[in-house]
Amino acid sequence: MTHSLTTEQRTELESAHRFARDKRSAYRINTLLLLGDGFSFEEIASILRLDDNTVRRYVEQYQEGGLKGLLETSFTGGVSKLSALQQGELAVFLDQSFCLSSHDNTLSAFGLGTTSDADPNQRAKRVNR
Repeated sequence: MTHSLTTEQRTELESAHRFARDKRSAYRINTLLLLGDGFSFEEIASILRLDDNTVRRYVEQYQEGGLKGLLETSFTGGVSKLSALQQGELAVFLDQSFCLSSHDNTLSAFGLGTTSDADPNQRAKRVNR
């Protein structure tokens, strides 16, 4: 892709931006639209508060895979620190509880205390029960 967009590309990106459901997708699309408007990588990075290498990566993803490639993410998340039994107990607890804070209520219900516990070894022992 040159630093200009065809009419079809701009129309596709503007339509996708209008219907973007999350900020991540909107920022990626904005990156390409701003590039098409003549802004430099550095200017776009400053405007969107991104690293200029991130801007370059978005452009590369668009060049290689079009809109679908731009919006795809391969992030799968980390491995759960809860056992299958703990995950089941947590699911039941959340189904049966109304929590104003996901932090204190859930942790104390499972005897985990809060993240401000002084001794990380004690926390680890409770989490790995």
